[in-house]
Amino acid sequence: MSLNEQNFQDPVRVKVVVIGDMCVGKTAIAHRFTKNAFEEKLPHTVGASYYIRSMEIEGRTILFQIWDTAGQERFRSLVPMYLRDADIALLVYDITSKETFHSLELWRTELLTSAPCHVTTAVVGNKSDLGAKRQIESTVRIHVIRAGMLALKKTGRAYAVKHRMLYTETSAKLGTNVEELFYDLVVIIGDSGVGKTSIAQRFAQDSFSENTAMSVGAGYFVKHLEIEDRKVQFQIWDTAGQENFRSLVPMFLRDAKIALLVYDITSMESFLNLEAWQSDLLTAEPEVTVAVIGNKSDLKDYRKVEVRKGQGYANRHKMLFTETSAKRGTNVEEIFFELGSQLLQRNVQEKSEQNIKVGPGESMSKKVRDCCL
Repeated sequence: MSLNEQNFQDPVRVKVVVIGDMCVGKTAIAHRFTKNAFEEKLPHTVGASYYIRSMEIEGRTILFQIWDTAGQERFRSLVPMYLRDADIALLVYDITSKETFHSLELWRTELLTSAPCHVTTAVVGNKSDLGAKRQIESTVRIHVIRAGMLALKKTGRAYAVKHRMLYTETSAKLGTNVEELFYDLVVIIGDSGVGKTSIAQRFAQDSFSENTAMSVGAGYFVKHLEIEDRKVQFQIWDTAGQENFRSLVPMFLRDAKIALLVYDITSMESFLNLEAWQSDLLTAEPEVTVAVIGNKSDLKDYRKVEVRKGQGYANRHKMLFTETSAKRGTNVEEIFFELGSQLLQRNVQEKSEQNIKVGPGESMSKKVRDCCL
């Protein structure tokens, strides 16, 4: 059986739940994506409507199973039932309605209560074709309150960034960004295929799969380690490596304490691309602790990047370095342990320097970072 035949017979199933107030266009988005059509007057959803569509993405068949939930208050109690086991949640508001935007927080609370912790969420501002009636801006705007005082107006993008969600604006009527939204949400810092997901899976679950399923959005893993008599919680975001998902990576890099720059020792191209990934990383979070990882050390017979090259790159940029095999588990837990130790040491150093003289009789406290990744 060929790979394509196998993918066709066994598609990656992705459950998508669409939530938000009534009349924001949830049904219209689902209708546009699955049927490439728009109707001015669609009936109100009762309970939830079900749509299905398959797409070929990166050589795999993705089967989107879309639940379009009712926005009316009387159907609110049904939403948790659909959110359970969701892979993706779309929080939809109408850009011409402040009320629907302000309701996002209620829907987000419902999401956090009922959906799996790994669910990938996107904030979607619909009806972008009605720009003349816009009440919610897409990007940050500065608003003058009175002379000498400024404030940032609430925006869709700011809300998404604050809560670490993806963001886009769509027009179900015109079809703008609808197909792209679903495409961008599916996939898994380093190039695609270097083994980022396998490293995270090996560390968090002590397992390895030859055929790791395509991640939805950014994969999320959690693991605790005891380091120097302290419990350190690693919250691991496994980001997409494909070029068309590059713009999403900075959202996950913000506030990171630790970053792994991963390349494949059998691919010189993935090694040469480290420079670009490092640039993205340091732009988003310049104080992050970084390790350079050469993965797939079990494939030494196919090696294209010598150990000295990886070590040399890490030395030049004052980063940790190791080679790992996610397949065999070689050096995976060790590198996380070392990074956790460095993070704890940095916290101790910051505490010892927390009182800094800034003027006669004045002092300030430095912010001490917590022990989470």
